[in-house]
Amino acid sequence: MPPDKFSRPTPGIAKTHPDLPDVAVSPQKAFAREKILWLDQVRADTELTPLAFLAAYTLSNLVNQQKGCAWPSIALLAFECRVTKWRAQKVIQKLVERNHLHLEADAGRSQVLYAVIRHPVQPKNADQEKKPR
Repeated sequence: MPPDKFSRPTPGIAKTHPDLPDVAVSPQKAFAREKILWLDQVRADTELTPLAFLAAYTLSNLVNQQKGCAWPSIALLAFECRVTKWRAQKVIQKLVERNHLHLEADAGRSQVLYAVIRHPVQPKNADQEKKPR
């Protein structure tokens, strides 16, 4: 299971996350956890707007569990986010630029596949836990 993309389920039991205790969970629960961790990653990016998080949330609900990607049209994303198609394209472009999303042209189709990119969790050290005054 690559740490930088949604986990692709395998038959049987799957592990959740390398930083968590070694507890066996179903592939569906592991997939749901990866989605939540990706959304947390997007939310924590201070360079993104609330619209970017809404687009990420919309995409996360459309991700196919077996393929690990989504292929909605820009029109659907714009409708779900209640923005214009132009604005939806710009926010997707920003997610790609910030390395949260990867776009691929689907061979033989005029669709674009959206694959999420999840960054490995960095261990917290004492300096990161100090809050600014």
